[in-house]
Amino acid sequence: MSKRPPLLPAPSSSSDVLRPQKRSRTDAAPTPQFLEGKSVHIVRAKLTSSALAHLSALAESHGARLVPVPQRAEVVLTAVGARKRLERHLPLEEGRRRWVLSTRWLEDSAAAGKKRPEEGYLAVKGLRPGGQGSPALAGSAPGTPGDSADSDRAAPEAQGKKRQLSSSPRAPSPAPQASDSDSIPLHFTPGWPVPNSRYACKRRTPLYTPNEPLLTALAVIMRSRELEGEDRSALSYARGISVLKAYPRPITSLSQIISLPGVGPKITALVEQYLLTGHISESDILLSSERFRALEALTKVHSVGSTTARALYAKGVTDVEELREWVGMGNGGEVLRMALEIHEDLMVRCVRPRFPSTQRSLIKGVCRIPRAEVEAIARKVQAALDVVLPGCTHTICGGYRRGKPTSGDVDVIFTTREQGGEQGLVEKLVNYLSNDRFITHIFGVMHPGHNPFSSSSHTRSKLRPQHPSSHFDTLSKALVVCRLPAEGTGAGGTGLHRRLDLICAPRDVYWCAVVGWSGSKQFERDLRLWAKQEMGMKFDSSGLTRLRDTQPIYVDSEQQVFELLGLEYVPPHLRNADM
Repeated sequence: MSKRPPLLPAPSSSSDVLRPQKRSRTDAAPTPQFLEGKSVHIVRAKLTSSALAHLSALAESHGARLVPVPQRAEVVLTAVGARKRLERHLPLEEGRRRWVLSTRWLEDSAAAGKKRPEEGYLAVKGLRPGGQGSPALAGSAPGTPGDSADSDRAAPEAQGKKRQLSSSPRAPSPAPQASDSDSIPLHFTPGWPVPNSRYACKRRTPLYTPNEPLLTALAVIMRSRELEGEDRSALSYARGISVLKAYPRPITSLSQIISLPGVGPKITALVEQYLLTGHISESDILLSSERFRALEALTKVHSVGSTTARALYAKGVTDVEELREWVGMGNGGEVLRMALEIHEDLMVRCVRPRFPSTQRSLIKGVCRIPRAEVEAIARKVQAALDVVLPGCTHTICGGYRRGKPTSGDVDVIFTTREQGGEQGLVEKLVNYLSNDRFITHIFGVMHPGHNPFSSSSHTRSKLRPQHPSSHFDTLSKALVVCRLPAEGTGAGGTGLHRRLDLICAPRDVYWCAVVGWSGSKQFERDLRLWAKQEMGMKFDSSGLTRLRDTQPIYVDSEQQVFELLGLEYVPPHLRNADM
């Protein structure tokens, strides 16, 4: 087993501070340490990769400790000079609690060999510690434990509870599971803010929207673009729908949406048509289109994607029965044959508890799994883990975790008590549940790539590999079909086949996996985009890395994932950014 990569931060630093590189004792002239002991964050915006690397090295050489989020810094350095743009990276209220300086300050101070006066290098005029609208910072430097804004976060350090470096991270506790008895707010409440960010990860979106019929019609067009392989157009619709879903009131006028981020001229014109007629003509045409209905029906068969569906349609296959005939003539593979065996169970219609829209049932036609059955399936998985490897813990993710009353499949993320114990665990779990006749079909057991976060890995790659067609992580997983006995047997099931994804996450990336598999799709897409474009990091279910030097950053909780990405924590039931 190879040595685990060093934790970020180092043991003598605060929870997200990176230790500066040591200087050689043979240096002829010591580098002035005018940043000695200071925590510094460099805003990545408007900086090239080489410029960012230069500034980072320069700051560290003068004693700075680099931190990944501005809220933890005493000094923020930025090339951004526009107040509105700076607010994307640091709330102005936070800016008044620490020095926010132009990167020229670092360059000039280094050249002068001593710290230059901060007042002459303010990134935004008037933005200084203790400025108007913020409490005075008497008795403490900006961003230190004396800062009232950070007092809650700094409290553990003030009490001497700094996180210590160990051979393995703290064992994760299972994420809270929301049951039917929990009072999860799934609707907008009075005073809900209008969305003002193009990133779904900076918006709070409950499950239900007052604009359901409008967004369902737009979702039909988006789905058509997906089926036809028009990915860029589909993404534009997905972003627009995500913003409109976060709008807290019924849309009755274009003036309500004209300035919303992500709502372009095309979607605005479609909304106008809907407000005038109560319909969107393109959506109505698609719903009656033979091609659209055929592609949608074919892609409901497990393992049939849009590209395969288009190829089948070109061969004259227009529905599932014709697909069965095509497979019966010796075409297709074993996975497709298995998928057709259980297709009827997976397609049994369930009554939706709300919004029984004809349009929505067409584009969301796969059988839905009640929450009680999802929980029963998870209990079965946990019971098996207790036998195969005692001490494991799990979290149910996907739509269940976001408060949906029913789910299309069941996503169970699990991890082990000891780091490295995940080796071979997926196979052992699948074999056990197969012998128990709980798993009836196995579509695949995957180890799709090397995970540089795992201490059980023998080598480290520079960057984690990406799936060529989607953002697939590097976690071991099994895509299977299970079946619980019908009600009356005490198992809590329906006797129907259910799709089940079993995802094994090493302990040190467990919380990243929980965030990544909780969804929704657009929320996760924007979370990755925010991490890359705004924070200079790479995030997915496999972990969090710093792009500048590909160093992994370990987290101890779901909330810390958001904190390190400079985001306000969004509870799972407010991540419903999709239709």
